[in-house]
Amino acid sequence: HVPGVELIAEARLHAAQDPYLADHALDGETLWPGVLGLEAMAQLAGALLASAAAPAFEDVRWLRPVVVPPAGETIRIAALVRAPDTVELVLRCAGTGYAVDHFRAGCRFGAPAAAPPGPVPAAAPAASMIAADALYADGLLFQRGRFRRVLGYERLEARRCRAHLGAGADEAAWFGRFLPATLGLGDPGLRDAALHALQACIPHRRL
Repeated sequence: HVPGVELIAEARLHAAQDPYLADHALDGETLWPGVLGLEAMAQLAGALLASAAAPAFEDVRWLRPVVVPPAGETIRIAALVRAPDTVELVLRCAGTGYAVDHFRAGCRFGAPAAAPPGPVPAAAPAASMIAADALYADGLLFQRGRFRRVLGYERLEARRCRAHLGAGADEAAWFGRFLPATLGLGDPGLRDAALHALQACIPHRRL
């Protein structure tokens, strides 16, 4: 740690202290959710710049999945200040010898707030919605438990969709009892659903 310049940190991922991992497995492999990678990057960037604010992300790249074997996996995140308000981050893991970039992103603090969204159209009647249950059941949407938040689709096309997302169970803890429960970016399950809802647009190819 070089204050205001660079910070490198490691964390151990394991089912016992990261219970959400059981809800994010594909083809027999447990995958660390990309939204938790962003959470970790935001926390590290905030620690480096001594900021408690949520950053704006830029140039986010999920280059290679982080596979978590039953014995667990160690991740390493390096953060480097590129400008007074901007941090560049890269995430690597022990499974690839810390030699491969799995996630990359930039965090910018103090960015202007996004313009508020325009009027939201009235929701379609429930009877006209495409239910998401079948998409989860047949594995197109592989997420379970905390991440299973897509309720249905009001609109579903090859290049766009309008999905309805639901809140998760309040009692579902994200981390083990001896770990901090703070999430600087909010609900990871809801953020993940906002991304994986897009999978239904291209069922022939895995996002």
